[in-house]
Amino acid sequence: MARKVLIQVRRGAESSIGTLAAGELGYCTDTSKLYIGTAAGNVLLVAAQSTGDMLKGIYDTNNNGKVDAAETADAVPWAGVTGKPGTFAPSAHTHDVLSVKSDNWKQADALPSTYDRGLTVFFSNSPANRFDGVQYCTVMTVKGYSNMAAVQYLYPYNQDSPLRYRYALFNSDTWLPWRRIADIDTVMPKGPLTWGQLRGDA
Repeated sequence: MARKVLIQVRRGAESSIGTLAAGELGYCTDTSKLYIGTAAGNVLLVAAQSTGDMLKGIYDTNNNGKVDAAETADAVPWAGVTGKPGTFAPSAHTHDVLSVKSDNWKQADALPSTYDRGLTVFFSNSPANRFDGVQYCTVMTVKGYSNMAAVQYLYPYNQDSPLRYRYALFNSDTWLPWRRIADIDTVMPKGPLTWGQLRGDA
């Protein structure tokens, strides 16, 4: 039987195969890859397994631009994840002592030593144990160095009234009497200050 005409394709080392014409095949003798030329350049058709390459038609069968194995991993339920820790403990850290705390609610007769160091703010509405006789008020307490020394401010709720304060001295777990912060509208309505006003008397 007569031998048919042998059709050969361009072949050579991959580095020297060059740019193929549209529709032209090129075989790489060193890597066993097969390319076809397109208007956009050479496109890989077949890659030998020994090269480690994989065609898009194998790893992205639905042609959505995402590897099929990654799509499977995205759908794994949390219970199906192996090797995860049982708990997620926070790393070691500290807080500044002068941090704000809003859950350290106290009665008016609570001793200075019962307050945490730092800044404590809460709203008091105790009818029986009032701060300076005020039932509804915001109370702010500041403690720094000492376990007892502190200053406490009181703002009567919804009242046009001067701020009040009291403090406790170092090494004395006792609040001193409440005082009012004077302002010019209340202490000098008509003329000079009185001695009682200078002392902060009510």
